[in-house]
Amino acid sequence: MLTYFTLLDSHNVINKVHDNTKLKEVIEKINKGENEVAGFDYKQGVLFYKGRLVISENSAWNPKLLEEYHSTPQG
Repeated sequence: MLTYFTLLDSHNVINKVHDNTKLKEVIEKINKGENEVAGFDYKQGVLFYKGRLVISENSAWNPKLLEEYHSTPQG
């Protein structure tokens, strides 16, 4: 599934994070070196929380990911 995500819509997911006001503030704090953002990392334009990709709450991928993880044996 990660390959599918990477090929089709990674830029859209990343841009949605940058459009989200709360997540944008987290990125700005990280860039300023503030310590209030424990657990978050910002690498090569991508936001992570505890090593996991951060997806904005208004991303079109949320329902797709929820369906995938709840309808498969691995989920």
